Amino acid sequence: MEAYLLIDYTNDFVADEGSMTLGKKAQDLAPNIIRHLEQALEDGNLVVFATDAHYEGEDHPENELFPPHNIVGTWGRQLYEPVREFYRKYQEVIVALNKTRYSAFYHTDLHSLLQAYNIEKIHILGVCTDICVLQTVADAYYYNYEVCVMKDSILGTSEQAQEYSLEYMKNMFNAKIYEEEE
Repeated sequence: MEAYLLIDYTNDFVADEGSMTLGKKAQDLAPNIIRHLEQALEDGNLVVFATDAHYEGEDHPENELFPPHNIVGTWGRQLYEPVREFYRKYQEVIVALNKTRYSAFYHTDLHSLLQAYNIEKIHILGVCTDICVLQTVADAYYYNYEVCVMKDSILGTSEQAQEYSLEYMKNMFNAKIYEEEE
């Protein structure tokens, strides 16, 4: 069994009106994300949606770097359609994980969950490649997971940041960068 980890594919990062939107390029990832996740579920793999969970007015280090985003209970934190529809369809078998920092491993139960399922290989999808995806890949490497980054299902804050992050993950964390579906 393998795990597929979708990072922060929410309205605030993807929808046109999102507070930190990556816009159309991020929106265009939806069909690829859904295709990979459907195949993952069909193959009996674990699917985890790791999503920022921030609170209005909280004292958080990201507040100095970014506008408020993924505030619990807001439209911005909802999954972007049609991925939200995909989640509703399969919510009984998808694990929803709240995270409060860039990495999906930081102060969450992700590592324990992956251990419970005897996961050794993780496929990463979502946004932002140069922030939360990169930090999650780093921690996965430190926990000795084999990491596969689905290039057709991730997006960085810029083209330069995307390319740099992909090379960095490949060279520093031995991540496999999949150009297309295996």
